[in-house]
Amino acid sequence: SHTQNAPGQQYTNLIANDWNRTSNSNKARRQNESSDNTEITIVLSNENSATEYKMSIKMDTTLKSLFNGYADTCGVSLRSLRFAYNKSTLFLSSVGQKTPLDMGMKHMDTIIVSNNTTSTPKSKEDAAPPPKAQQRKKAPKSRKAGKGKQGKKA
Repeated sequence: SHTQNAPGQQYTNLIANDWNRTSNSNKARRQNESSDNTEITIVLSNENSATEYKMSIKMDTTLKSLFNGYADTCGVSLRSLRFAYNKSTLFLSSVGQKTPLDMGMKHMDTIIVSNNTTSTPKSKEDAAPPPKAQQRKKAPKSRKAGKGKQGKKA
């Protein structure tokens, strides 16, 4: 019975060797990518104010760090900004943990920045919430109109 399994065992060994060779090369590639300390400059171009900031970051730095640095430099909330690279919107939820290396960015690539608001607040007093946020706060008043049988207070 051992000789009957020999061709099957050879096939299994072939697959195992191929698997190990592939996973080792992927592991080596991931190690090379994750330890890339090369520094590049990314241009952040604000289409609202026609200003450009050049920020140097390492290839293994997350984009969230880059975006936070830009927002701090401009004195605005990160939430008030939108970023786009190669005509695609960069959502913090999906690319925040990605690096320039992950995104295929190169030295002097440009990220387009746009503001949700037309002016850039410089102080906290100027940064009042937009009217929509104030309207949302008024929403609980609509519950008073239908007191009826619901009547429980929180």
